[in-house]
Amino acid sequence: MNNERNRRENRKALKVFIPIIIAAAVVGGIVGGMASTDGAKDIAANISDFLRELLYLIAPYGVVLTGTAGILIAWYFYKSAEKEFLHSKEQCRTDDEVEEEILAAVDRKISLGMLTVSVAVIVSFIFFGTVVSYIDRYLDGNGNLLIIAIIFFVAEEFFAVKLQQMMIDFEKVLNPEKQGSVYDLKFKEKWEDSCDEMEKLMIYKASYKAYQTANKACVAAFLAMVMLSFFFDYGPLPAIVAGSVWLAMTVSYCLEAMKLDKEKINE
Repeated sequence: MNNERNRRENRKALKVFIPIIIAAAVVGGIVGGMASTDGAKDIAANISDFLRELLYLIAPYGVVLTGTAGILIAWYFYKSAEKEFLHSKEQCRTDDEVEEEILAAVDRKISLGMLTVSVAVIVSFIFFGTVVSYIDRYLDGNGNLLIIAIIFFVAEEFFAVKLQQMMIDFEKVLNPEKQGSVYDLKFKEKWEDSCDEMEKLMIYKASYKAYQTANKACVAAFLAMVMLSFFFDYGPLPAIVAGSVWLAMTVSYCLEAMKLDKEKINE
């Protein structure tokens, strides 16, 4: 019975899978053929030169603006949550009487603040990495801009960590059972251990969703790096990096799943 059901499911899936594989092969062949023409190579070279020059011009400003804007927005969310929480306490005789809706709104603002500062840090790192890749050009012709970018980057990372610490401490005020310090290397483990079962379930579901998203992103990045290498001739390193991240993530997930399955059997 199960074998027949499996065959039906496989046949149904193959009706979609096979056309996708054929279409991918056709697209790959067309892209590879186009990339071998002189016109395509010239266009790719012009695009590459334009992007390099554009990144050289905007990278220092990207470091300054994204980090600063992200920290200011995150600070707004933090102060807004703090103000709303203090106002709600004034309306109640005890902390236990603070309405759940208000606490949920406060917690959401803290979460938005954490998201904002995290995104700002990552984008700032991307721009700073671009600055580093052009460091010789900046030293030759625009050293002041390089110094400003470095100062802002270091300051932004300091304030980002400090702001994260303030928001985590505030979260512990909202939920006194929470434990852990941002400066502790084992913060995530301690924080997770202090969560209740519902919160842990939320963490696990969010983590699995993030794993699925990252898996798709790695596949897309790998394919893009392979396809674009035909035009831009940057070598195999970008595809190797994308593939390595994809491999590390998949192996880590599978090993952890096997470990948890073994622990479940031994219980």
